[in-house]
Amino acid sequence: GGVIKNFTLKGDVLTGTVVVASGGDFRMSGGSIEENTSTSRRSGGGVLLYAWNNNDADATMTMSENAVIQGNTSHDGGGIYLIGNTDFEMTGGTITNNKANSGHGGGVCVAGTGAAAEVMAAPANDTKFTMTGGEISGNHTNNCGGGIYINSDDVKLKGGKIENNTAGQQGGGIYVSEPPQKAMIYNAVITGNEASVM
Repeated sequence: GGVIKNFTLKGDVLTGTVVVASGGDFRMSGGSIEENTSTSRRSGGGVLLYAWNNNDADATMTMSENAVIQGNTSHDGGGIYLIGNTDFEMTGGTITNNKANSGHGGGVCVAGTGAAAEVMAAPANDTKFTMTGGEISGNHTNNCGGGIYINSDDVKLKGGKIENNTAGQQGGGIYVSEPPQKAMIYNAVITGNEASVM
């Protein structure tokens, strides 16, 4: 339960409204993280998960039941931003109406390593996101991946809804970066998303 709301993150630092670092485990089954704003190129609007080095333990998060992440704004990952050795599992809850101003991933940015992590390019390479329920909806990016931006080869969408997200460039619902990155979609509903560049 509870609300984390109306924080403003400034400066060019690696941060987020909620930060889960290497070895950390964040479990969110209720309450909300909402209306937070980051002006840094190095932070997530709602939650940042990161682990910097190849041998670092994963930073993990589980989102379930009635948890809400909404109305947050940042450069990348308006709702949730994953960098390096991280493991995010979504079984329920909603990630809605978040915005990535000029980077990627209005709802969720699975940055992994390399270009999507930009100046933060970590050498770690094990970035996981599994969605079996819940909803990613109404999010926007001015760049790619209105709902989800994927720069990883370990993203599994087994359920839930990805709907009514928008992108100023490509991938209104989902954007997958260059090979070998990929998304495995089994039983998710993806509908009503829009992108300005086809």
